Order: sequence, then C-alpha cells, then structure tokens
Amino acid sequence: ASSFGGRGRCATSQPERRFFLRREVEMRDLVADQEERPFCLESAARALGGSTIVYLQPGMRGLTEDRYHELISLSTIPLPESAEEITESSASRIEQLELKEFYNRKGHQTVRCLCQSLSGRYDSDDKFVPGTIRVFFRGTDTFGNVLADGKIVRVPHPPKRGTPLVDQPTVHRGFLKAWIEDELKEQVVDFVFKHAEKLQSDAEQAAADDTENPESILVDISGHSLGGAVSVLAAYDIAVALKDIGTDLSESPKIRLYTFGCPRVGNAFFVKDFNCVVPHCWNVINSNDVVPAVPHATPLIKKTWKRHGRSVIIEEDGTMTVDPSIEMKRARERRVLKLGSSATSHETGSYRKSLRAVLEKEGLLDPDDPANAKIIEIDSRLEKLGSVITESRADPSRSIHVLPGAT
Repeated sequence: ASSFGGRGRCATSQPERRFFLRREVEMRDLVADQEERPFCLESAARALGGSTIVYLQPGMRGLTEDRYHELISLSTIPLPESAEEITESSASRIEQLELKEFYNRKGHQTVRCLCQSLSGRYDSDDKFVPGTIRVFFRGTDTFGNVLADGKIVRVPHPPKRGTPLVDQPTVHRGFLKAWIEDELKEQVVDFVFKHAEKLQSDAEQAAADDTENPESILVDISGHSLGGAVSVLAAYDIAVALKDIGTDLSESPKIRLYTFGCPRVGNAFFVKDFNCVVPHCWNVINSNDVVPAVPHATPLIKKTWKRHGRSVIIEEDGTMTVDPSIEMKRARERRVLKLGSSATSHETGSYRKSLRAVLEKEGLLDPDDPANAKIIEIDSRLEKLGSVITESRADPSRSIHVLPGAT
C-alpha cells in the first residue's frame, strides 16, 4: 500500500505517484500565492455583464448584426484608462479579432457559450498590453429544472485518476455532460487555444522590441447558475490546454474565473486539483440565493461535495464579505434553504442590484473621484444592459429573446 495522502490504499503507478506529489507541492504554492489574486470589483462587474449578455439572443424581428455586437460591447470590451491612453503613435485601437457562439443542444438544457478575442494594444507610454480572451457560459432555463433533472450523481472527473472512494476527483454528472457533449468542449478549447497562440505571438513580438517583458495574456471565464458550473469545468480544461504556451519571452496565459450563483460542482478531491490548476477563482454569491447552497453538504455527505475557489457574499444593502468564515457560510445556507422566496435572488438582475449597492457603499461610484472613471463606465454599461432587458420584456414584438435568468 502507498502512503500518499496519509492513508493506506492500493498500489499506484509511477505516473500517478508523480501526479500526487506534484499536486501537494502546487497546493503549498497556491496558499502562498493567494494574496496575489485579490477579489476585484471591477473584474466582477465586467464578468457579471458578460454572464448576463450571454442570456440575450438575436431574434428574427429587426435585431441587426451591428445592434447585437453593440449589446455585446456593453459588457465585454476593455476600457482604456483615459481617452488619451491609445495614441496615434502607438499601434491603434482595441480590435475584436473574433466573436463566436458555440452550443451543446443535446438534452433539454441547451448550453450556450460566447467566446470573444480582443487584440493587444499599446498604451499612452507605448507599453504593450497583451490581448484578452473572454468566455461566457449559460444554460437556457431557470435552475429549477437543472436541480430536478435527477442527475445529482457524481462521476469521475476526466482524465480518471485516483482511487474510487478514497481520493478520486468526481464531479456532478449533469454539469459534466453539459460541458463535454455535442463537441462543446472541443470547440471552446480549440477557439481559446488558437487565439491564445495568436495573442501570445503578438506579445512575444512586442517583447522582442522592448526591454521589459509584457504581462501574460488573460483568459477571462465566467458564467451564472448552470453557466457558472460549466465554466468551472471549462476553466480547468482550458488551463491545462494552455499551460505550455509560455516561452522565455512571456509567461503562459493566466486564467481568471468569476462565477455568479454557482452550485457546488465536485467533491473535495476535485476541488483540490481545481484550485491548483485555476488558483484565480471567485464565487460571487448573493446573500439570499439558494442555488450556491446545492448540492447541499448535509452531515451524511459533507465529505462528498465541496465548493471550489474562494467566495464573496454580497447583499442588497451593499455589505460585502470576502472569504467568509465556515460558520458564516453554513449559517447562510441554513437560512436560504428555508426561504422559498430566495430563488428570486438567483437571477442576474438581483446580482446586478447587489453589486451596484456594493460599489456605492465602497465609494466607487463617486463621480468627483477621477480614479472611479472606469468602474463608473462599467456600471453605466450594466445599467444600460438592464434597461435593454426590461424594454425587451415589455415589448411583445421584441427582437431580443430574453431567457429567464437574465431578469
């Protein structure tokens, strides 16, 4: 029997032993590195915009391609620090390289993924700022149907590793099927990999002409509800696919994951692996949202479900708790599981309301402070996005199909 993990179990192959040893080292490094990945309200606001926009689909009545891309730009295009940031002497403006949609239409829960690639640019100091890839996920329905579909069963997370019932990483079967079926995984990973290579090449070319190496390109991934659960699995696979892209001139792409109203996805062993592979992950949880409390870790199964990444709890009065204590998280779950009305706090509209209250309470929407210019602009875009949703729901001849989660 092997002593890895401090428990007796069947003998393990040499490659698997190396995996467990590397995982333990990476976990120690992760703990030391946590402070370098703080929760960012600006990033959260932008991610929430993308997680909302992915619920909107062009219809057949008058929604032009230009109008649709305008809606996309409300939440995803990075904003310059100031109007003068991108100058004529620097290489030009931010350019969208490609915007693609991918679907998993198998079963009754269609999953949609929106992928966007944005080129690198030079700032006002002629310093190259690498490009960004943004990936947003959603499911087509309210989460009630997902919870009722009878698939709250765990299966081994691919590639299968570890020993069953001892230390094998397992994940929710329904979420895994939503990610891997209908070639969704292959299409999304291929898109990200192709554009990451292009953006990385641009960054390395810039680095060859500069004494300072540029920052890594960024892959932003986010999703709400079922989309959040799928984004967790996607972030893991994308991070693994991109880990060897870096060179001496530039680091490997950095993965950043923000989820909203995301349920638990896997067991403790999956979470341990996930936190190594995707250390920059934040779960934003509305205080009265019931969905992040499921699958519920009751005393009988407390070792079988665990939350990935780190958590932030936000409330309608603007209160925000970063990295809440175990006692606070358990108290929140006990409360929301008893509140039948808490399901209304799951929608993205409620998240936008709570996040805006946090921004106000933190003083980030004060127009007299020049440092707030960017976050105020993002907030304005979110407000405009909310207006589009409200108007679309009120107009019986609307050309935008708004799914329930975006209310």
